Amino acid sequence: MPWGHQEHRKPTPYSTLAGLHSKDFDDQALAFFFSNHVIKEWVRPSGDITESYGMDGALVTAIQASGLAGISGFIHNPHVKIEARRRYLSAVQHVNKAIVDTENATKDSTLTAILLLSQVEALDCDTSRPLAAWENHVKGAAAVLQLRGPERLRTPLELRLFVQALSSILVCCLKNHIHVPDHLFDLADAAEQYMNKHEPGWRFLRGHMRSAQLKANVFYGVITDPEIILREALAIDAMACAIFNGAGLEWQFETIVDNTHPDTIPLGYYYKYQSFVFAQTWCGMRGTRLDLHRIIRKTLLDGFNAKPPVFSGVEHTAQFLLSTNILYEMQTELLASIPQFILDLEPSQHPKPRFPWTNFESALYSPSKMAISRFGDVPLIRSISGHAHLWSLYKVADVSVSTRETRELVVRLLKQSGSEMGIQQAFVLAEELELKHGLKKGEGVGLQGPET
Repeated sequence: MPWGHQEHRKPTPYSTLAGLHSKDFDDQALAFFFSNHVIKEWVRPSGDITESYGMDGALVTAIQASGLAGISGFIHNPHVKIEARRRYLSAVQHVNKAIVDTENATKDSTLTAILLLSQVEALDCDTSRPLAAWENHVKGAAAVLQLRGPERLRTPLELRLFVQALSSILVCCLKNHIHVPDHLFDLADAAEQYMNKHEPGWRFLRGHMRSAQLKANVFYGVITDPEIILREALAIDAMACAIFNGAGLEWQFETIVDNTHPDTIPLGYYYKYQSFVFAQTWCGMRGTRLDLHRIIRKTLLDGFNAKPPVFSGVEHTAQFLLSTNILYEMQTELLASIPQFILDLEPSQHPKPRFPWTNFESALYSPSKMAISRFGDVPLIRSISGHAHLWSLYKVADVSVSTRETRELVVRLLKQSGSEMGIQQAFVLAEELELKHGLKKGEGVGLQGPET
């Protein structure tokens, strides 16, 4: 759940990228990055950008790599892709040098550079180099957080970086059924004293950590007692259902009826959220509930089929039916949430970059008790973990109750995100779904009405 990413600035039009035939790729990369990925109030008005922020080599090269990877994804220029890869490799070398020195390894700029490298992998990965490099950078961020320790969780920027890194780590843990490192729970406890604990964003993150840990415990047989599994899953689900209790009106969303984009709005309606972070939090809550009720449903099903049956009460049958209905409900609500991330609401004859946060109003959200300082050594970047809608889609298709039509729809929406937003990771996830669920490659057929 990335904080501050929702701040919207009009994307740089393609006409300004015409100079890519010049030798100054670095300037192009910086201009693209600061125009589209940095919250505008934190863009310094004049002077050399990198000197103005006092950024070190690791962060500068990571920003250049991210900027060129973004440009490459939009204009599909192989020369730009090569240059982006060169900056990426240079950034990896800078980061490797930084992390061998304790002082440099714990700097905000080093952690930000690592997170940007994971973003480059999301933008630039392909099916021949799927997710391993992305996962390595995410694991690197977890190691750096451990080195930084609780003493680097006292300023708004440090807290923000912690949450951005933790969000990516949790996605990686859930994807690979691995445990959340123990030190991250300790760090979250330390960070909580500086947080407004009643804010939905922070509530969600704590529940998300607990859900990821349960999923790994069940997968590896750390917890095998079905009664304990059910009790823990239902307790976390209750947390997830309660995260918006007492939240302000700004957290509510509208239902927009729209039959003009059947390929992108298959239900004939979609949810409109006030800000990017609010949408991410709602989607994250629904994804967490999908994970939990998959566990509940499978645990009950295994118990029904055991000899003798582990579960035989009416309450267990009722819970099985309830969990099945919740899976369908969460699927539908996630599908209704996706259009605002990927719709082109301002079509133009002149193609321009679009991002998952393009269709959201400008607003800065942070549940920290402290105000964020306007400037520091690290610009306020909104794009880290900004591709979470891909993982929401993946979960919709991967759940056992999904129909073939739903899975084909998800594959098409993933490919649409990849082709229109330049996020190559979307193609990797689409291909994984096709192979895992035996789908025919190509365009999906769309959803034939809501599932019941």
